[in-house]
Amino acid sequence: MTSDASTVLEVLQGRARRDPQQHALLAPGRQPASNTDVLGHVTNVVQFLRSAGITQTDRVALALPNGPDLATALLGAITAATCAPLAPDQPKAALESQLANLRARVLVVTDVRGGAAREAAAALRIPVLDLELGERAGEFTLRSSTTTSASGVDKGAVADGSLLLFTSGTTSTPKLVPLTEASLLRSAANVAASIELRPTDRCLNVMPLFHIHGIVAALLGSLSAGGSVVCTPGFAATDVLRWVDAFEPTWYTAVPTIHQAMLDAVRRGEREPSWPTLRVIRSSSAALPVRVAAELESVFGVPVIEAYGMTEAAHQMTSNPMPPAMRKAGTVGRPAGPEVAVIDDDRRHLPAGAEGHVVIRGSTVIAGYLDNPAANASDFDNGWFRTGDLGRFDDDGYLTLIGRSKEMINRGGEKLAPREVDDALLEHPEVLHAVAFAIPHPRLGEEAAAAVVLRAQARVTAAELRVFAAERLAPFKVPRRVVVVDEIPRGPSGKLLRTQLADLLGLTELSKAAGSRSRVDPVDDLEAELQELWQRVLGLDEPPSTDAEFFELGGDSLHAVELFEAIEATFGRRLAATLLLTAPTVRDMAAELRAAAPDDTFVTVVAVQPEGSKPPLFCLFRAGSIVATRHLAHGLGREQPVYGLWIPAMHGPPEAAGSIEEIAALGVQAIRTTQPVGPYFLLGHSLGAVVTYEMARQLASDGDRIGLVVIADALHPKVVDARWHRRRSFRYRTRKLFSRRGPAVVAYRVRSMLGLRPPAPPLPPLPGADALVDWAAASERERRYVPGPAPGPVAVLATRAFINAAGSPDLGWADDLAAGWWAHEVPGSHDTMIGEPHVHVLTARLRDSLDRAVASPISSATPSR
Repeated sequence: MTSDASTVLEVLQGRARRDPQQHALLAPGRQPASNTDVLGHVTNVVQFLRSAGITQTDRVALALPNGPDLATALLGAITAATCAPLAPDQPKAALESQLANLRARVLVVTDVRGGAAREAAAALRIPVLDLELGERAGEFTLRSSTTTSASGVDKGAVADGSLLLFTSGTTSTPKLVPLTEASLLRSAANVAASIELRPTDRCLNVMPLFHIHGIVAALLGSLSAGGSVVCTPGFAATDVLRWVDAFEPTWYTAVPTIHQAMLDAVRRGEREPSWPTLRVIRSSSAALPVRVAAELESVFGVPVIEAYGMTEAAHQMTSNPMPPAMRKAGTVGRPAGPEVAVIDDDRRHLPAGAEGHVVIRGSTVIAGYLDNPAANASDFDNGWFRTGDLGRFDDDGYLTLIGRSKEMINRGGEKLAPREVDDALLEHPEVLHAVAFAIPHPRLGEEAAAAVVLRAQARVTAAELRVFAAERLAPFKVPRRVVVVDEIPRGPSGKLLRTQLADLLGLTELSKAAGSRSRVDPVDDLEAELQELWQRVLGLDEPPSTDAEFFELGGDSLHAVELFEAIEATFGRRLAATLLLTAPTVRDMAAELRAAAPDDTFVTVVAVQPEGSKPPLFCLFRAGSIVATRHLAHGLGREQPVYGLWIPAMHGPPEAAGSIEEIAALGVQAIRTTQPVGPYFLLGHSLGAVVTYEMARQLASDGDRIGLVVIADALHPKVVDARWHRRRSFRYRTRKLFSRRGPAVVAYRVRSMLGLRPPAPPLPPLPGADALVDWAAASERERRYVPGPAPGPVAVLATRAFINAAGSPDLGWADDLAAGWWAHEVPGSHDTMIGEPHVHVLTARLRDSLDRAVASPISSATPSR
């Protein structure tokens, strides 16, 4: 049942006629108010305002605490004038600004609270009305506490609506929204229809009644449907279950943070959750995580209806339907109020599945903001209002919101929706709340960060949460910083202040401080040339300071490979990749280039992280990828010593480098200078893993114990050899010839041989292509190598592509591994597994393997030669 009344007063009069003694408003600690009582309270407010000279065009501001008195004051002010409810617990400066923008005629406060609001009104010479509470819910008397005339207040202001509300201002300066009684009641009827409200329903209202959600959904939705409202002072975890027992409500509506708090309150209760009268839970005003919705339905056993609303539409725009109709988790349902569409940047309406800007139009949508022509010009277009949200419809007409357009993170041109990061982090069982947001980045412009609130007694760390996210998100979407906080800052209505979080958490100042040190310019042409190379490789807007570190500027292992390739092409010198670990600045590189060319046979051991109580870990990567040891060290923690190995011979031609055994002997000699005796813990990646395996065998043959060998993305030589022969087999080449592309390849080669086609220009190297490695020579060395039995425990860490190539997670090594080996899959590609962000997953698997090897050591077997 919904009322067909066109004004609030008609709604209340109709209720009083139909059932005078039915409870309309209830509240903790107050006597219930019947339909007749509420009509009398509201009529008294109207009469008092009229006697005070307030007309329909005047603006009455309310700064009252949440509860039944704010409800009846709101209803009375809407009827008698233009009502403007304000959050009462704001600083004086904020209230003064809002009252000035409103040009309020009078302010209503309580006689015991409202000090800041009273002071703000005094500063603007706005008369104040004191509200004195009565016994029944919503019963009070008004008296004037000031006699100051309202000079400076525009008494003749044109009526703009029945209700004036400020937008939440989460992405911009708050704007003033004028709403009519007709639009408010129409939207309330839409809410009532969506969740099938009846006169027997009772709402437990925990939403503030200075916010559109509480006003329209909880208060007007209930009253227009003939039901009742329990007006609480706001959500209170210690009291909510007591309120449930006392008032037996059938539904409640709230923002996701309150839903989560409701779940926490039930879990902390001394008894099993018992809410026998509950019929439905409604959620709106922010995205409801799928996990929270599922937990609500599991705990309370009722449907959870997610809706989409905003102030400019008098609240509801879309809603999921009630059962038995289909509800879709993660969506905000179908249009349930104004017309809703998704458009592109050129204002063309998009079909189902296409992502774009969400726009609305209809009788509940405002025609424009007050006194804000700039916002009106940008947000309103040919009858449509741009919500500022991005979304898409599916084939069934359900809308999925991606995020606010102003909240999207622009990471070097890649657009990232924060909600996707939120949802990934919220999948972790120890994460209570998660909010992703943008932080400044010197090279990319913006980078993703996330603030999380953990459950009580949670043990997960920020680094582990990054690992968790990296297993679920594309690399560029993984937050580079995860900050654990006790509480995430929110606005008065409970909405996230996503665009302000970097400032509120102090991360903006940290970024500014990192980039605020004085600039150091080149001292000669050599430094200037290097500076230009750095700028090009790292994609910087301006040349870097010559004392800026490579990693501070956003560099990683792939950038390092590109940089060394560019330096060799420009200066004819191959620098040791370890330089970026020991002296990672333009000035350091210039000094290295000025020095004499080093001996290419010299093996370098870099103490990336020499401190720590655990046995050291020696890492052998290919060429410039040695810089990945810096990421590993960070992820393993300060107690794990980490050393990086660079063996130039590993990357040269076979005649210069020698066999795998000869290269490994160089590595063994080098690490003995750092650690003379075992146990030895070794990690190798790619070709480095094959060399590392042989180093372990040589160390074990000398009587040293091998603590662990980690093979990261390295196929067993027999697999490499089999693949080499397969690609050169008659069958393979025949299949290639008769494949779909075979004729085109043959035709191309014939034309090239006959000179009928000019030679194609050389292709530029792919970003991150490792030109420092002679891959043909490396493959030849691998095929010739016979590993033999493992000298100790082995962990195989592999990406999906390498697992598929080998046909098994062990990458073909299983026959050489006895007891004490295990395998893990790692996300990413062969290159990105050792770089951001997947290196954090690699590090987590590595940490587990090291702990396992240390906890259960296995005696080294002396390998047969």
